[in-house]
Amino acid sequence: MPRLREAEYSAFVRGLASGEKFQDSPQPADHSAPRLSVALPIPGQGQMMQLSARMAEFHYRGPGFDRIRVLAALTVVVHHCSLMTIPITHDFLYEFSWGVTNTGNLAVAIFFATSGALVVPGLLRGGDIGIFAINRFMRIMPALVATVLVTIFVLGPVLTRLSPMQYLLDPHTYAYLNNIIFRASHTLPGVTLADGTGVLVNGSLWTLYFEVLSYVALAVAFKAGLLISKRACLSLLVVVYALNAACWFSPTVHDLIPDRIVVFLSLFVYFMAGAAFHVLADKVPYNAVAAVIAGALLLVSMPLGLGILTLPVLLPYLVVCLGFSGFLGKKPLPVDLSYGIYLNHALAITVLSVLFPWMCTFFTALPVVALSAVVLAAISWRFVEAPSLASKGFVCDFYREWKGRFQLRRRKVAAKSTR
Repeated sequence: MPRLREAEYSAFVRGLASGEKFQDSPQPADHSAPRLSVALPIPGQGQMMQLSARMAEFHYRGPGFDRIRVLAALTVVVHHCSLMTIPITHDFLYEFSWGVTNTGNLAVAIFFATSGALVVPGLLRGGDIGIFAINRFMRIMPALVATVLVTIFVLGPVLTRLSPMQYLLDPHTYAYLNNIIFRASHTLPGVTLADGTGVLVNGSLWTLYFEVLSYVALAVAFKAGLLISKRACLSLLVVVYALNAACWFSPTVHDLIPDRIVVFLSLFVYFMAGAAFHVLADKVPYNAVAAVIAGALLLVSMPLGLGILTLPVLLPYLVVCLGFSGFLGKKPLPVDLSYGIYLNHALAITVLSVLFPWMCTFFTALPVVALSAVVLAAISWRFVEAPSLASKGFVCDFYREWKGRFQLRRRKVAAKSTR
């Protein structure tokens, strides 16, 4: 296992570093549409259903993605609670894959694959990077800002061993605000264990930086025309895939690339694969046989240490197939709690670690953390996320009006300069 990978696991995963990512809220089901099959279709002889056909049936919004994200978020909760009892090197998937992945990282990969598959259709249809940026901002930022502020001004004063005045006057308290601009800050003054050991407060937020970076990379690729051409999109995916694999297998390549870029590549390859399956959908088979073969290849390759080669392609394929099937449900969920679970579950772990250390075992902590995360996620959805998503239309209309006026002004200036 390359040196940097060990450092990443110790710095990120040990510090509750997993989880993420999150797209637009579920859209209401179209009750006028014909009822669709629940499972992956198995075409008859001479027939091969393409992914593009299945996506069109669901208007590019598969009903399974909401449930996939909730299951991934809960998997992160399970993973972090397990770290209270066992080291990450004893994680089942870590041992099974020979260190290529673990339970939490697999959930993160699913989030990124889902993210790429869901955000690229809107960008390609709308063609406006400004609208794309607004949609991403309104989905991520309001809940993130609320979580950071509650952590500083509610959770911090309750958990700190300093007096309220000392805590509020300490400049390190407000360094935690850096999380709003995706600069990781995971400690608060006086928030420690009984023996004085510092506690990481919501270390999971580290993945948001790479999520936003993936959005930026996708926008740049779109602007460069790499998402319009199937060949160009596939070439971009191959480059990212090859670099990620090279960083894993070659210490020389690994050392040549900055650490943050190495981590970014390890996540963006799933994001890009999810996006590529949309762009290349008319060339991708969609049926149960292909899904079973993909799953079997994963199970065979991971114990051989080849997961770094198979996971970035086969896992997004399985996610996309399951997302556009009705296997997990025929309709999108009315609420999306996945982001709230991701943002808040580590706060519950922090509370247990500081105030109730005797509960910090897997079987004791898991139900408490999971229930707390779901409740906090429901509150976040009701009072922060849903209202912000409902206001997206207003913000987008304002942007379009401003953009129209700006372009008109530019044309007038250009016309005057040519006279």
